[in-house]
Amino acid sequence: MLLVPASVAAAPAKTVVISAPFRGMAPSHWSASTAGGCGWGRMFVAPRFSLSSGTGGFADGAKAPTCKRSPGSLGDWGLVSNQLLLLQPIQLRHNQTSIVASVTISVAGNESLASTPCPPPSSGGAYFCYEESEVNLNAAAYLIDTYNGWGWGSNSWPGFSRLSENTTYCLSKCSTTVVGGSGGAFSAKQSFKFYVNVSGAFSNDTFEFEILLTGGVLAEMDALGTNLVGGSATATLNFASLGNGMRLNYISYIP
Repeated sequence: MLLVPASVAAAPAKTVVISAPFRGMAPSHWSASTAGGCGWGRMFVAPRFSLSSGTGGFADGAKAPTCKRSPGSLGDWGLVSNQLLLLQPIQLRHNQTSIVASVTISVAGNESLASTPCPPPSSGGAYFCYEESEVNLNAAAYLIDTYNGWGWGSNSWPGFSRLSENTTYCLSKCSTTVVGGSGGAFSAKQSFKFYVNVSGAFSNDTFEFEILLTGGVLAEMDALGTNLVGGSATATLNFASLGNGMRLNYISYIP
């Protein structure tokens, strides 16, 4: 019987750590802005990511002032949506492992609602008013087997969301629902680790580790059966400048 000395026994697998500059990573992005009435939505900074520094993000704004229109028409609004996707190829030699991605997220902006009364129409009847300002930012991570499309998801980042909303509906009497008050300026910074636990992977396949960032802004002032006079909704998201955005600190895993 051949005995293998402990000194030459198989060494434990080493952890692979990927950090900036992120060679081989492929960022992609998508964004859109739409508006109606007197509202507008704009991308101040389109989604972007620097492979050399490991930082990226986007910045948007939307505003919905009221403008004169006939009773019975719906309103003024601005909307911007963004998506930033980071694809990092990795190699696996085992069918079970855990992948960790460390990120730091900083965000700032403003979400405010200068609400205005929902006036009854001179002709009577039912009428409706809706006012909203919203900012949101979300992130998730996945491992995808590019050969068969299988995927493994991460734990959930709680995300960032700010919302102010006023809804008034009047028939024989009025009912008003208020969410979030009048809003205001905000800023936040958080460090977070995504964990993707992998099992049942085929080690001969090819894999991509993905981090998906989504976010945007919405400002809206609507009226049906009446006119809103005065007031406005405003939403801005700074996730790209003045120290704001996402920093990808590292991706680590045991292949």
